[in-house]
Amino acid sequence: HAARLAGKRRSMIAVIAPTIDLPYFGEVYRGIADVAEERGAAVTFAETAFDPAREEAAIRAAFGWRPDCVIHLGDTPSSASRRMIEN
Repeated sequence: HAARLAGKRRSMIAVIAPTIDLPYFGEVYRGIADVAEERGAAVTFAETAFDPAREEAAIRAAFGWRPDCVIHLGDTPSSASRRMIEN
């Protein structure tokens, strides 16, 4: 994050998940992290505890860092979250 603030743009992937306890979470996250590392990208992660308000706040915060993409894992995002991601 510090390099991005200093003006040295580095690709960033934001991962939003309801919990790290999802059965497939570790494998999916490891795959994302491996590909990101190969491409010199950073990965940021937020856990929402299945709370739509936390989910929306995490997505807003992630967009504050101007990620190159947002990956939403787990259940269907709320309508507000879906609109933020689509925009």
